[in-house]
Amino acid sequence: MITPSFSLEILDNPENNTLENFVIEVEELSNFDFFKRVHLPENIMAEIESKSQETEKSNFVISTYCPLFHAKKLHILYIHNKAAYTKELSDMLGKIKGDVAFYTSNKEHIRPILDSLVLTSYSFEQFLTKKTPKKLAFITENASDETRSEINKRMELLSCIYLVRDLVNTPASLKYPKKLSEQIIKLPFRNTKVTLMEKKELETKGFNLLLGVGAGSDKDPCVLVFERIVDKNLPTLALAGK
Repeated sequence: MITPSFSLEILDNPENNTLENFVIEVEELSNFDFFKRVHLPENIMAEIESKSQETEKSNFVISTYCPLFHAKKLHILYIHNKAAYTKELSDMLGKIKGDVAFYTSNKEHIRPILDSLVLTSYSFEQFLTKKTPKKLAFITENASDETRSEINKRMELLSCIYLVRDLVNTPASLKYPKKLSEQIIKLPFRNTKVTLMEKKELETKGFNLLLGVGAGSDKDPCVLVFERIVDKNLPTLALAGK
């Protein structure tokens, strides 16, 4: 697995939270096991009830300074358009400043919550002297082994997305062929053999067109060869790209 460049802690108990912002959805307030541990101020409950009963339903966020589960600030979200859940949630989370802990008991929302929580926190800090990545926590109680496996797989995918974003944002002068190849070849590919062909080998094997294009740069060209090893009895397919 690629080492995540984001700080995300998976918790199975909200009491273990240490982050300043605690986020829940309105629907969680109907979860008795959760709600019996929460004592919200009357004015907050009244505001939630008022917004929930509005004829024209729309998204809303109620933010208040409330010491809940060791957090300083509580954010209660409602997303009306479930068809655009991930987008709406991302927009809401993107406006919260500081470290964020998100609680959910809805197993169907694990993937969009993780995506929104992690991807809205991305920032390119490679050239900053002082790096300040957001700390994140995802809280879900009584998670099954299947759920934990899904979370781990999603974190691996999100780590890959962060890596690609970093590569896109890196200036071209710092990701010339050899440099980029050295970064890629270190990645933990599964069932894949990765081979680096440098300039001398390219000359020997007659990669003249590539060498001709590369001659316009002061950096030598190179080629990465990926061999996907799945089943030796299957036909061999070749994909070429640059």
